[in-house]
Amino acid sequence: ISQQFKFFPILNAFGPPGTGKSQLGWSMMYLFGEAQHPYNLHNGTKVGLAEHLAEFSNAFAWIDEYKNAVDYDKIEMLKSAYDLIGRKKGGIEKGKKTKTSMVNAGIILTGQEMPTADVALLKRVILLQFYKNEFTEQEQKEYDKLKEMEKAGLSHFLFEFLQYREQFEKEYFKVYDTVSSDLGKDLENIDVEDRIFRNMVIIVAAFKFFEDKIQLNMTYDEL
Repeated sequence: ISQQFKFFPILNAFGPPGTGKSQLGWSMMYLFGEAQHPYNLHNGTKVGLAEHLAEFSNAFAWIDEYKNAVDYDKIEMLKSAYDLIGRKKGGIEKGKKTKTSMVNAGIILTGQEMPTADVALLKRVILLQFYKNEFTEQEQKEYDKLKEMEKAGLSHFLFEFLQYREQFEKEYFKVYDTVSSDLGKDLENIDVEDRIFRNMVIIVAAFKFFEDKIQLNMTYDEL
């Protein structure tokens, strides 16, 4: 997907404390084996952010504690990461060339605030609002069951998807065209910016590809 489009949407989970944003982050990180700790955007350095974004390929890079008051240079780095462009490192010594670190991971961005400090960043994220902080006894039991599973890792779920990797690479863009057409018809009289539209289509198309292959919790039409 990133090679074709030269960008990949950022998943932004935001909302008050105690609503489950971080727990979603941990669960998604466990899909790739031992869960890697998130990068604290508020306290970390720009070099640390660049290294975090470049650490893994085809997995997740989780960035936590987003606030609109964060250093603007870090917001610029997030915008560049959406376009798969990392941090430039220049050589001071004669003959050394400038190098740019790679960004090959899907980014999860979590925090209490919707990223409105820069509208260009806002258009690069898929917003996932968290607001519920009271849960039923059954929901708490299901949550505890998931946390117990995570102790052994959740990579067995990932392998369900990976078995279709070659087929996905061959068929994804045909599915993308179908989803783009479907959503385009639904939004025919609604003004939606192209970047936001494509962010959604990229994810929905992946869902549609797997709909008849893996048991999922909703249908394409519902999504």
